This record gives sequence, C-alpha cells and structure tokens, in this order.
Amino acid sequence: MQGGGIISESGGAIKRNQHTPPTAVGVKDMSRLISRLRHRQFGVIVTTSCVDLQAYKEIKEDRHPILVISAQDIVELLRQNGRGSLDAVRTWLSEEFPEDNQG
Repeated sequence: MQGGGIISESGGAIKRNQHTPPTAVGVKDMSRLISRLRHRQFGVIVTTSCVDLQAYKEIKEDRHPILVISAQDIVELLRQNGRGSLDAVRTWLSEEFPEDNQG
C-alpha cells in the first residue's frame, strides 16, 4: 500500500487506500477498518484499485456495514457525469483545481 489513512468520526470511519493495480485491498486492510467500527457505525472504503474477493466475502458474510467504492465505481461515476475520457477528466480537474501560477 502506497498511502492510506483512517478518518474516524462519531458516525463511522473512512479508509482511503491508494493501491497500484493489480494490488487489491486485502483482508488486512479491511480488518483494520472493521476493527475501528463501533456499535451503529458504518465504514466507507475508497480505493483506486479493487477489493480482494476474500475481503469482500468477509464483508458480505459477516454483514459489516461497509460501503466499498472501487476504481470501477469511480470510472462509472465519471462516465455518468460526462467525463468518460482522459481528456475530459483532465479538463475538468484543471478547471476545478487551477494551478496557482502566482507562486
């Protein structure tokens, strides 16, 4: 894992993972998120990769309240919002987050 972090709030926890494909979010990463969830909390994991099948099965079988947002979900959201190409994403990002050239 290149980077990641847990953000805990009173309502739940968010884990951000930045993996280089084909490295998937594994059981170890998922267990870290699960261990931080308290009663009536939910978790969100966002990754630019995917979730390992075993880790996903653990979430489903144990009925953990975790929302998974993976690379495929991110791509689909971009496409649904008219940003289905690399050029469209680059244009959108440069418009939304212009570089500060006033240095």
